[in-house]
Amino acid sequence: GACSRNSLCIVPFMVHAVFGFSGSDATAWTRYTEEMFLVALSQTLKASILTIPGKENIEFGPGDIRSLMVHPWKSTDGSTHAERGMKIIAEIGIYNSRISQSDILSQSEHPDDSIISCTELELVEYAKLALTINTILQDGGTFLQDLSDAFDF
Repeated sequence: GACSRNSLCIVPFMVHAVFGFSGSDATAWTRYTEEMFLVALSQTLKASILTIPGKENIEFGPGDIRSLMVHPWKSTDGSTHAERGMKIIAEIGIYNSRISQSDILSQSEHPDDSIISCTELELVEYAKLALTINTILQDGGTFLQDLSDAFDF
């Protein structure tokens, strides 16, 4: 939840990404299409991460991603501002899977108490995962095509 995002040990890193979908209509965006996008992005991203040695046990799902903004994608070629499609700005939370749900609830009920702690080594591990996700998102390989195929909007 949102309270978890405020704790460095629960959600140590966030990756932000902008996705452009040519020909898609931002005005047709609904809660249902948002859910479809979050599921498609999480499944495509998890499939890409699982191919990396040492990352086979990553827990990752649609609840770890939020769409922050959806808006029209306009061409800026200088002469015209024609609409090209839509852009989605997403936030991907890298959370600490070693922390139990009951610890998270206890922390949210007693925000002034330091119930949850983590080590520098754990944070380095999650930093590497955030970098891996960032690299996958920037890769010109099959990720974007796989996402586009999974999210047919």
